[in-house]
Amino acid sequence: MQKGSTPAVPDKDRLIDFFEKAMAFTNANRDKVILGVSGGILLLAVITGVGLYNQKASRDASIAFQNLKTDFQAVVEREGRDAALARWLADAPSVLGDLKGGASSYGAALLWYGGLAFETGEYGSASKWYGAAASEFGSDSSLRNIAWCGQGQALEQQGKQDEAASLYEKIRKSGSSVKLYEVTFHLARIKETQGDTEGAAVLYREIMESSPASSYKDLAEEKLAGL
Repeated sequence: MQKGSTPAVPDKDRLIDFFEKAMAFTNANRDKVILGVSGGILLLAVITGVGLYNQKASRDASIAFQNLKTDFQAVVEREGRDAALARWLADAPSVLGDLKGGASSYGAALLWYGGLAFETGEYGSASKWYGAAASEFGSDSSLRNIAWCGQGQALEQQGKQDEAASLYEKIRKSGSSVKLYEVTFHLARIKETQGDTEGAAVLYREIMESSPASSYKDLAEEKLAGL
């Protein structure tokens, strides 16, 4: 050991020194320490409570949505699909209000009601519900694409082809293959009806060259042959 060097302090002595200082601080500031610990416990309890509440709300909404579909099918079997559609669409605002806040269950319900409205020719309502569903599925491009595709078709039925084309382009840029070839076909058809046969041909060829075997591939081939 070199002259003048400081002897090493054993780890055990360091640990004892730390605890002694900690206990001295606690005794000198007992009220503040108790208040801080109590506040931390309370905050943890609140966070835990909110988490449990959200889980329960989501679970309850999911169960309610499943029951809703079961009840709908029962009415279809008992009274026919037209009667079931009329009743369910009339009750949609209140039912959706009850399901709101149920995370993916609410988005699924919006998507389902969009399909029911489209089936009955209520394209305005269908477009609204599909659009709301797409917002709920913001982080899930697969479900969002399904909602956008439905909304686009509802907009087309209302003569809003440019708005529909914009949604189809969003799906094509989403990076997901869900609904990709379907909306590519719809977009090509819109271009064709607007007189852009060259743009339509490009999209029809894209489907034929990259799409797996499907009805849209066959339709694209037929369309391209007729241009």
